[in-house]
Amino acid sequence: MFHSTDKDRSSLISMSCFSIHHGSELGSCCSIKRGCTTSDEGNVVLAYTSDCHLMLDCDLQREDETIEFSEEYSEFHDLGSALVIETSHPKQMDLSLDKDNLLNRYSIIFGKPIGWEEIRWHVKEAYRLGMVKKDFLALREFGSITIRVNAKNDEIPHPKIVHYFRNGDRKGVMGFLRHWVMCRKLGRNSYDKDIDG
Repeated sequence: MFHSTDKDRSSLISMSCFSIHHGSELGSCCSIKRGCTTSDEGNVVLAYTSDCHLMLDCDLQREDETIEFSEEYSEFHDLGSALVIETSHPKQMDLSLDKDNLLNRYSIIFGKPIGWEEIRWHVKEAYRLGMVKKDFLALREFGSITIRVNAKNDEIPHPKIVHYFRNGDRKGVMGFLRHWVMCRKLGRNSYDKDIDG
């Protein structure tokens, strides 16, 4: 089993930066979109969208459970490597009220390209296992999954890498990281107020 360290994360980001400048093959099954929307505060929210890589939003989960789930699920279903990112901290605790058991929002990006029907099945399975919420289950009807890559507003910073599990195919992880590296610093940050006045 591989547990990521800061060195592993920085080497993963470096590999992603190399791919940005030198190009890489995503595979013919993929439809990758880079999208943006505007939040209520006027911030542009950038996202990564795919219809050929499984990406799960695991809201209000513990970090250790999310990491364990990503590794076991990836191995059991042969989904390639897995990247866990933390998308926000809603500052909630689980029922144990232990300060170490904070419930945060995470996303898991799997590496192996798969078809949309298989993605739909995995989303339903992740819901059955209690890792995704019912509102995420509804995304199965849209034909693609979108994960935010930059700051949403002053309170919600860009997603940060929490864990990388090396398990073979990493196309989906690298595709996401290429977009994340380019866009994570874009959008509203606290220093924008100083510049804008």
